Amino acid sequence: MSEYGVEPIYEKIEFCRNAWTLWGKIQSGRWDWLGIHPDGQFVLGSPRQRKGFTMMAAPEVVMDSANRGEHGVRVSTPLGPPRGGASWYRTEQQAREEFRKALNSHGNERKGPELFKVQRIEQGSIAEEELIVRRPPTYR
Repeated sequence: MSEYGVEPIYEKIEFCRNAWTLWGKIQSGRWDWLGIHPDGQFVLGSPRQRKGFTMMAAPEVVMDSANRGEHGVRVSTPLGPPRGGASWYRTEQQAREEFRKALNSHGNERKGPELFKVQRIEQGSIAEEELIVRRPPTYR
């Protein structure tokens, strides 16, 4: 208990520089992303206790004449479903184009802070994968 009679929200505060480490900590459900330190490190807080359970569903979109699992793009967040929804395309070229569009769309920092993983899937395997860390302009 603090001198003001209120318990702190976060039991632990940690810092990391690597976006994949940030992803893993948030995905674990034991850490919240609090912001970005002026030196560029990501700031995370571990709450005293978690209440409740959150489930999210992700849609799957299959374009005309496309086959599931062949040429796809999946965009997910660390707290989303383990196998996020995907969009499937007829050709590898279409999937490559959509992958680039997803990177550009989700990388727009004017939309606010966020963490995304974008994957291009070919024949059931991840062919390309990138993490996007959108930083709010106030953290530059």
